[in-house]
Amino acid sequence: MSRTKEAPRPDAGRRLPSRRTVVAASAWSVPAIVAATASPAYAASAEGPVTIPPTLTGVTGGGWSIATNFGANGLPTGYPTASRSTATAIPITVSPARATTVTLTVSGAGFSLFTVATNVAFLPTQTVTVTTSEAGVAEVYVAIPPYSKGDAVATITATGNGGSAVSTLTAHTAHVYAVGGHTPEGQTGNGSSLIGVAWPTPMAIDERLSSVHASISSYLFITESGTLRSGGYNPFAEVGTGGTETAVLNPIEPLKKDGTAFTDAVRAVVDTCGSEQGLFVVEDSAGDWWATGEQVSNYLAIPGDTTGTRALTRWEKVGGNLPAKPATLSPNRFGDTLVWSLVDGTVWFTGSSVSFRNYSNGLPSTAVRGAMEQLMMPDGTPVTGVKRVHQSEDHSVMMLTDDGRLMYSSTQPAAITPADYTVRGDVQEIAGPPGDIVEIWAKHPYDTDGGAYYAKTSDNSLWAMGSNGAARGYLGIGTTTATRTWAKVLVDDVKEMACGAHNLIVLDNSGDVWFAGLYEEGNPGLGTGIPATFPTPVKITTLPPNARTIASTWWDVPYIAY
Repeated sequence: MSRTKEAPRPDAGRRLPSRRTVVAASAWSVPAIVAATASPAYAASAEGPVTIPPTLTGVTGGGWSIATNFGANGLPTGYPTASRSTATAIPITVSPARATTVTLTVSGAGFSLFTVATNVAFLPTQTVTVTTSEAGVAEVYVAIPPYSKGDAVATITATGNGGSAVSTLTAHTAHVYAVGGHTPEGQTGNGSSLIGVAWPTPMAIDERLSSVHASISSYLFITESGTLRSGGYNPFAEVGTGGTETAVLNPIEPLKKDGTAFTDAVRAVVDTCGSEQGLFVVEDSAGDWWATGEQVSNYLAIPGDTTGTRALTRWEKVGGNLPAKPATLSPNRFGDTLVWSLVDGTVWFTGSSVSFRNYSNGLPSTAVRGAMEQLMMPDGTPVTGVKRVHQSEDHSVMMLTDDGRLMYSSTQPAAITPADYTVRGDVQEIAGPPGDIVEIWAKHPYDTDGGAYYAKTSDNSLWAMGSNGAARGYLGIGTTTATRTWAKVLVDDVKEMACGAHNLIVLDNSGDVWFAGLYEEGNPGLGTGIPATFPTPVKITTLPPNARTIASTWWDVPYIAY
């Protein structure tokens, strides 16, 4: 792969040049979410001198995708650009049809008007005047503030052609939001290509999602009907466009290698805590596994694949060389090894065998591409009974067994390994946190040799162990130091978690989302002028309530689905 482990981190707010290409959205495509909520169709025979729809609906946060702050009156300040694709269109008709001026005003804290002509550079205003065409029609957009930053209902008044009309606009929650983080390659999914989104922004997705997933800086969503939506950063082909574009600004529906649509996705098998890995893997209703993205040393175990390193630009079947069906897969961060647990409870490594010993002493050290090796206990017997495997930072692997035990193997520095892990590089059982363990996650941090793990117990407590991000505090345990014993994440009643290189987000069972770690490019979604680090999680109050599921890219963009 093109990435190197020792690359120095740029200054805060900046990215490596290969990841900072900004592609301008020269042509805006209006997605179905806009068409469904505010169709620009005009009445054939309007009643009255000027007409606008009497009722409109829009999306909370729609149109303020890259606003950086909000004043006391609820209007945005900062970067003067709006995202038209999630704003709400207001169609205007005058009768009799003719070119004439119409003035629109909107009342409601945080609501603002703009036209297409002012879409690139506008000043937020609650009054705008437009000229209808000779056919007597025009269109204006209204932007809606984020949750808790303004009103949820606004009144729009149109005056012109000797009359007036009134509309009521009501905001509703979007299907999914992007929350800050690194976004210039289309990670917001709304046509924007700007960095540092400091507020939650609705994505242009018109269907309810069953799950959300993220990789290095791209997103993958599975809809409730089993179709896929993806977008964002795509040099490693994980978006599935058929190519390797730097930026995919609006969501697409990727295709399989044979050109057919993916319509029966059941679940995605990717590291929901982010990885610097351009790869997505999905299971279909028949139990087959498919992937797009990086294929290095045939670590995807594709029968007959001898090409070494390549990009899977469309969804292809994977895992056929494995001795049993895959159950879970943990991507690597930098390297050329994937870690699989199979339905028979065994654990396997695929890829370049020279890297296998990063995880365990008992694996071969000879350089063989496309190798496949089973993880063994120190006595040479296979590791069995595993239902979940995760690896962190290419040097450690943690396993959750069917009976709730934890096993661990690592060549990480002793300072961040479990306190009761005694033999470097050997598989052994380790102590878990208090209670019965029901799930584990791994973190792929920016820091070299900075692996970390999380475990959830049956009482919905979340526990963390390992690196804490060089004083970034992303474990969410109230300190900025590493820990070799399980420490409780300071969020109650946890449903699930996800994290990027520098942040942790936690979803609780009430539907609230919490943030911990390093503020970078707006990733807490709480605007600007806030602390640099959050070792104790804070609730993201600008998100609507009742979230259902979450994910985060490695470049710190959380995704929140409703």
